[in-house]
Amino acid sequence: MNHRIGGFTLIELLVVISIIGLLASAGLASYRGIINRTQYNKTKSAMRELAKLADLARGESGLTFKEITGNGCSECVCRGDGNITSAACINNYETAITRLNAAANGLMIIDPSFRDAWGNVFMINENEGESGGPTCPDVNGDGESCCTDNIHSAGANKFAAGGWVYDADDINLNIPTYFCSPPEGYHHADQNWN
Repeated sequence: MNHRIGGFTLIELLVVISIIGLLASAGLASYRGIINRTQYNKTKSAMRELAKLADLARGESGLTFKEITGNGCSECVCRGDGNITSAACINNYETAITRLNAAANGLMIIDPSFRDAWGNVFMINENEGESGGPTCPDVNGDGESCCTDNIHSAGANKFAAGGWVYDADDINLNIPTYFCSPPEGYHHADQNWN
């Protein structure tokens, strides 16, 4: 009498392990995609809040973003490899938020430690009212530009080239001009809002 002991052959076990590995890889890729989308959405929501604070501050004070923060390019010191975490970058950002909070007269307050989903400060470029030029034309003939202000996140790679150069993971939001009539020109294109 032949008795076969139940069990799997080595080939059957290898096939099952391979299938489990493929399913785990697909699940991990899907999970990473969900995490990435969540971080982008969280950052976009935070940027909208900053834009709302800027609108309130401009409306309450009657000043441009640049006049409120006292800086024509708070983000400029944040540009370049590693600069997003520099003391100068963090100080410019926190100063800008503190001054926006004050100009909003208590209608809205954002904590200066407010960061994007990756822990970076938001970069603020105050463009409306800076001297005109080829990228920010003087459409009113008053010597001042009518380019939009913008809020920028360096994204997951924490690198912000700045200027007209954004890499693929950066997020940029233009804040429409407040004093220019008509509201004209953007300084940078909105990026990663789809």
